[in-house]
Amino acid sequence: MIIVNKTHHELLIAYNKYRLSKLPYGFFEMHRGKPVVCITRDPNNPGITSKNKRRLRVDSEQGRIYSRLVEEARLIKSKLDHLINLWKNTYWKEPRDIKFPLKKTDYGKLTGQLYFQSEESCNPILTKSSLIDYNGHTLRSKNELIACKSFDSWGYEYKTEIDLSPDRFTNLYPDVTFYAPEIEKPVAVEIDGAADNESYLMKAENRKFMYLSNGYREYKDVIFLRIINPQDYNDRLFKDLISAAILCNLSDIII
Repeated sequence: MIIVNKTHHELLIAYNKYRLSKLPYGFFEMHRGKPVVCITRDPNNPGITSKNKRRLRVDSEQGRIYSRLVEEARLIKSKLDHLINLWKNTYWKEPRDIKFPLKKTDYGKLTGQLYFQSEESCNPILTKSSLIDYNGHTLRSKNELIACKSFDSWGYEYKTEIDLSPDRFTNLYPDVTFYAPEIEKPVAVEIDGAADNESYLMKAENRKFMYLSNGYREYKDVIFLRIINPQDYNDRLFKDLISAAILCNLSDIII
């Protein structure tokens, strides 16, 4: 998990509370010799309460659906408890009650709607012989693999090679685009892994110019990680770039 500053910490708490409010709450038990999921609250069914529980066999269709949602709620509750305990050990004031969806002064060109509507692996010039399959994502290099594993460890979802090209003459397929739900913002990442090669560096600089000239803002919409050689991948630097992107986008949020 990445926590950039106090405001970001408040947003993480508020977002996890918001997510929790949208999910059913319950527990698992045995009932008449069968494993069941016992629902004590469902925001979509006000008739379900702690006094009017609903039991579903976990091997039934509805039981499987509710089981996944209850497990998700338990994970979010655990994360929320950690965030709140960390807050109490750091600050003396209560965190602000921030409402979702967020309001912003500037949503940027790379929006959440664009991210969620995008398909992966849109780059038509991918070299199939060098592709890496990782958790259903198609990657082109070990550096991208390391980046994806970093996003997994930080709890961010992501897509690879989505199409941000403004026209058929300009190819913009960021290596990885992650989505930070607590700020409701996707950020594209370009990983240039041969910055010591002059021709490759010039190509990377031209690609950066194309992003910026087409309205994508550095740090707010896209970040560029430059690596001299594969052995120089710096996870700490990458985390700092992600933190900088989150910090820059905080200024657009109206609280």
